Amino acid sequence: MKSYAVVEQGTGRIRGMLRGSSEQIEVNTPPAGCVLIEGEYDPNTQRIDPQTGQAVTFVPDPPDLAAAAVVAAQEKIDLLEYKQARVVRELVLGSVDIRLSRERLERIEAEIVACRAVLDALPP
Repeated sequence: MKSYAVVEQGTGRIRGMLRGSSEQIEVNTPPAGCVLIEGEYDPNTQRIDPQTGQAVTFVPDPPDLAAAAVVAAQEKIDLLEYKQARVVRELVLGSVDIRLSRERLERIEAEIVACRAVLDALPP
């Protein structure tokens, strides 16, 4: 039984591994733009150099922290705006003290303002 990496021709990215006999592998032709390279490779830490066909260590780019911060801040804003609907409903229906409702809405608004400050501070 042999192992083969399914490798993108232009980038050397390992898209997956196939294992089987030569006869079995021939039936499983690689997707367009890919080639099969015999051997055991780790798609998470290796790439195949398109010029040499040799495995090289791959270090992925660090995560985009700014994008993650935008997502987190926007999700928190969405949650806070969802929560304020209950406070407004209770206020309109008169089922709670107006002063307490106003305090709750002010706390929610302060958190939203803080989240928007995070969004404003991030590069576009």
